[in-house]
This record gives sequence, structure tokens and C-alpha cells, in this order.
Amino acid sequence: MLPPNLKNAGSARFAGSVAELDRGQWDACFNNDIEGYNYHAGVERGGVGGFKFGWYVIEDAGRMICAAPAFTTQYDLATTAQGTIRKVLQRAQPWIPGHLKLGMSCLGSPVTERCQIGFAPALDLGARHEVIGALFDYWAGHAKRQGISLLGLKDLSATDRETLSPALDKAGFFMAASMPSASLNIDFSSEDEYLARLSSSTRKDMRRKLKSRIQIRVERTSDVSLVLGGITEMYRETRARSDWAFEELEDSYFRNVLESVGKSAFFTLYWCGERLVAANLLLSDGTRLLDKFFVMKGDEGRQYNLYFLSWFENIAYCLANGLSAYESGQAGYETKTRLGSELQRTCLGFRHRNPLLHGLLGLASPMLAIDQPDTAAKTLKDGRP
Repeated sequence: MLPPNLKNAGSARFAGSVAELDRGQWDACFNNDIEGYNYHAGVERGGVGGFKFGWYVIEDAGRMICAAPAFTTQYDLATTAQGTIRKVLQRAQPWIPGHLKLGMSCLGSPVTERCQIGFAPALDLGARHEVIGALFDYWAGHAKRQGISLLGLKDLSATDRETLSPALDKAGFFMAASMPSASLNIDFSSEDEYLARLSSSTRKDMRRKLKSRIQIRVERTSDVSLVLGGITEMYRETRARSDWAFEELEDSYFRNVLESVGKSAFFTLYWCGERLVAANLLLSDGTRLLDKFFVMKGDEGRQYNLYFLSWFENIAYCLANGLSAYESGQAGYETKTRLGSELQRTCLGFRHRNPLLHGLLGLASPMLAIDQPDTAAKTLKDGRP
């Protein structure tokens, strides 16, 4: 049911910045999400090349009752295609008008872990279906007025997809699997206890890799002004080595996120002598630690096992600060499940205004789905990684 004072789905509007939204109402709708109001403010100030940000909002009597971040971009259909299909699309791009790129308006953010859709706590499930339907309708109309025909949902969690399925079905979205996120429960009291839960082969491998700790100096700081150029350079090197590259960040992203979020955002820096060889941007809300970006020099990263060193440094931070979860994001699933993480499914959504193209998009959606890791892999939860 709708609350007694809510006579309809409310009035909709588009806000060009999170700064146009009331901070207290935002916190109530998003339940103090770890990628919070200040994080979005920093992202907007820092900018992300090729993306324009905004927010779709439903209000009742001037109060926010539903909101979602959004962005517009030129979407490359080869971005999420897999295997042979991806190679064919990439090779065909120079010969296809528009190079398989479509103007897209998308709910979510290129630099958040999932599509955040916030509701006022007073709304029950039926009311949420009504107001999200109103938000979808306004969003589609707003995109049409901008000349955009393709709508998307980026990394909607499995829980939100289930909750919003009636509205998603009514709006006609095709859904496809996206990249899961990995999370490790910190339900142990020491590194030794954590290691004891891993398989004997993994435990032996980790102890061997961690011997390089004595050669690396670790520093945690929220002021990286003197090394920001080096961090951005390592980000580009790391991005070039990755098969997944949806966004391209500049140093303004890192600088503005740190300045906006404050002490809840920080870098862990890894030094070999006087040489910066890796850096890890992290967010903490006092309960969880979120790993945003880990970047490193390729040669030193392999030589000193820096990814694994960073994993154990992050666990040490969680233990020292009483945190209950370490969220390590997307990709690298084989390693993360081997180290005890559980995978949380997310999905993509697509809808095109043109009925013919919408139908073709539905036929193509299985090819746009991201290959899923084996989520049946044993994890720390059942004690057999």
C-alpha cells in the first residue's frame, strides 16, 4: 500500500547533480550506502570521460521517495559480448555505420558496484512498484526528449531485480547476466584463523607468497597529492592489461573522491624502496571495506605478489577496525572464491524505443550477457575453497 499521504506515484524530475538533492532525504532512501552521497559528489566533480551524470527522482509533497543515479554515454555493443562474438563485432566495427555505438541513458553509474535505487523507508512493496514504474516512465520520456532511444540498467543486484521484476517486466526490459561482485565475511579473529579455513594447497601457496612482505613498505593515507600522477599511470597500465574497461578515469576522479568522502576513503600504497609499485583505493563505512581500484606495476606486481599482499593487508585492516565484510568487487573470480569470497549476482537491462530494434536487442541479449563464473565453486563459507 501507499502511505496515507501519498495519493499517487508522486511527481518526477531530473536533477543534474546529487548536490541538488537533500542530503538527509538521500541518506534515508539509500540507507547510508557505502558509495554514498559524498562519493557521488566527488565522482561528479572529478568527471569520467565520455559520461554525463544525473539523477531521476520521484517526490511527494516535496520529499524524495525514490531516486536513482543515471548517466548518458555512447554504448559500444562489443563491450559485453563474449568470445567469438566479441571478436567478430570488434573486427566489423570499422565497416558498420556508427561503429556499433548507440546513445544510451542508463540507470546506475560507471563507477559504482551496483545500480543503486533508493526508496523512502515508509514505502511498502506495492508502493515501490508504483513509484519505480513512474520513475521508469519519466526516465524514458526524458531520454526521448534528448534524442536517446536505448535505455539501460547497469549492475542491478539479484535482490533488486527480484523485488522490481513486475515494474521491469511492465517496462519491457530484456535482462542479461552482468559481472558478479565478490564479498568475504570477516567472521574470524585473526589471519591464522582465516588461513586455517583455506585448503591446505591454498594455505601453503599464500604463506609462500606472503614472504615478499618483508620487501614491501605499506602506507595508508588520504593525501596522495605527491604521488597522484604515479597512481594514475599505474591505473592506465592496469586498465590496459584488463579485458574489461567500461570507464577511463583521470587523476581528477581519485583526487575529488578523496576530498569529498574524507577519511572514509583512503589509499593503501605499496613501496619497494623509494618506488611506488601498487596502490589501492578503498572505502569504509565502519562496517564494510570496499575495494574500489587496485593498480600496480606489472613486473613488480608479479615479482612481489602484490595483489595477494593487498588482499591480506585489507583483511588486516578489517580485523583491526572491527569490520564485518571485505567487498572486493568484480572480476578475478577464481582467485577470490579460492580465497573464500562469495559471489553476488548482478544483471544488465536493455530496452530500445524502436520496436524492431527492441526485438533484435532481445534476440541479441544472450550474446551481450557476461560469461558467469562457476558460482558453485566451494568458498570459505562451507570451509572447502
